[in-house]
Order: sequence, then structure tokens, then C-alpha cells
Amino acid sequence: MLATLSSRAHVSSLSQRHHTQRIIRRSHQQPRQDKMTSIFMTPVFPPNMIESIIRDHREFEKLWSQYQTEKQRDEREKIANELIRGVSIHNVIEEEVLYPVVAKSHIERAEHRAEHGLKEHQEAKEDMSKLMGMKISDAGYDELLKKIMEDLLHHTNEEEEKIFKQLAEDLGPVRLEELGRQLDAARISAPTRPHPHAPNSGAFVTPIAKAAAVIDKALDQAEGRPFPSNNQ
Repeated sequence: MLATLSSRAHVSSLSQRHHTQRIIRRSHQQPRQDKMTSIFMTPVFPPNMIESIIRDHREFEKLWSQYQTEKQRDEREKIANELIRGVSIHNVIEEEVLYPVVAKSHIERAEHRAEHGLKEHQEAKEDMSKLMGMKISDAGYDELLKKIMEDLLHHTNEEEEKIFKQLAEDLGPVRLEELGRQLDAARISAPTRPHPHAPNSGAFVTPIAKAAAVIDKALDQAEGRPFPSNNQ
């Protein structure tokens, strides 16, 4: 009887050990999910379109500050990649949700604000596309990234100073919550790379963005595009 119980215990122990080893092997084979996801893909709670956008703005500022103080080139490259990924996601979700609402709102110079914002998005996409064609060790890389970030921070400041306060009063909390849900839902299916030739307004923005996102994320994994491991 004791021999039988001992044998069963031994078999159970071996089975558990093999199961654990399979899990460990699987974890080594799978890509690290914390590098393939980003805070720019995660929703804001409670949902609110303006608060969601401002959360991204503060993250851009934090990442840019980290880039400027980081001494290791490999780490700076990861931060730069996260900035490009974050801005790419952020621009598209604004184009899908924010700017169509701004254009039809009752804020001061509504249509002009929307057109101006989309124009700045286009310039950012073109600059980021150039940056992605460069290596961080290339001459001019830091200068181009600095231009991108200075333009971006000017753009985000304009949104916060000239659009958001009026828009919040115009839309009200219920509508802002509804739009916040739409904005955060769009994060999951937004491209992670700049696409300067894609439309930034009109009916084709969302379907083209979703198609581009699938390809972008596959390329990010296949190419081993490095990102910070603690970006959430």
C-alpha cells in the first residue's frame, strides 16, 4: 500500500515538474508583452475624451525628458521608438474622434482649429517617417527628433489652451464620456508607425488605420523593434 502511494506521488511530482517546465519554455518562446503594448494603447478611467488626450500629452513630455537625460544610446533608441509609436497612435485617434467633433463644434474658429491641427499632424507624420529611416547614430537624428518634439509640444499646448476648455463647455460631461469611450476603443486598432500617405480626414481614416495597424504590429514584432519594458 505504501509502495503504491509512494509511486503515485512520484508520478504526480514528475507530471507537475514537466508541466512547470513546459510553462517556462513557453514563456521564453513568447515575446514579452510589456514591450509590445504601450500606455498609449490603454484606456483612461473614467472615460473622458479630453482627459484621455491630456494623459497622452503628459506622457510625451515625460518620455522626451527621459530621452534628453538618458546616457545610453540603446535606451535612448527605445524611448525614441516609444515616442514615435505613441504619437502615431495619438494622431490617428484624434483624427478619428477629436477633430471631426471640433470641426462641427461651436468653439471659436472651429473649422480652422480642426484644419490647423490636421496640418500639424501631417507634418509630424512626414518627419517621423524620415526619422524611422535613420539610425540613432546617424548625423541629424537628434536634431530631427528635437524638431518633432518641439512641434508636438507646441501642438499639444495649442489644443489645451485654445480648444479643450471651450470644447468641454460646448459638449458637456455626458458627451465627453461617450467620446472618451470611442477614443480609447480606437487606441487598440491604431497604427504604431507614421503613415504620411494615409488620409487624416474623411470616411477612409478608420478602415485604413485598422489595416495599417495590423501590419505595423506584425512588423514591430518581426523586426524586434526595441521599446522600453516599463512603458505602461
